[in-house]
Amino acid sequence: MRTCFKVLLWVGFGLGMIVGAGAWPGCVRPQLIQDSPLSQSYYFFLRSQYEELERRDEAAVGSMRKAVSLAEGDSYYLKMELAKLLSRSGRVDEAAVFVTKAIELNPNDPEIRLFAAWLAAATGQWAEAEGHDVEA
Repeated sequence: MRTCFKVLLWVGFGLGMIVGAGAWPGCVRPQLIQDSPLSQSYYFFLRSQYEELERRDEAAVGSMRKAVSLAEGDSYYLKMELAKLLSRSGRVDEAAVFVTKAIELNPNDPEIRLFAAWLAAATGQWAEAEGHDVEA
């Protein structure tokens, strides 16, 4: 079985990480990816991005859930991305849970607050939508 390499990314201060294309059939993730929960989380984040590009929404949500669960510490960004995927696939109630968690972790991020306001307005919760003041 051959190893397929799709993306070469430079992470942090010049630390290189080769991301294996385990999302594609016939490809194997290199051992480097399997070493730490953080690198696994990053792998599943990238996998989710590719699945989203391929319009495989359920697979993208599954990969992003895995990325969130593997992230060391609490990553507000991953929770925000999962909320976006869930809202696009019609699961607004689940999306609201992850937006709330993202706001708790980073209450001053205008993108999170704007998305939370949009999500509340989309479900008819106008008072809650107005409660997410965003300064430009």
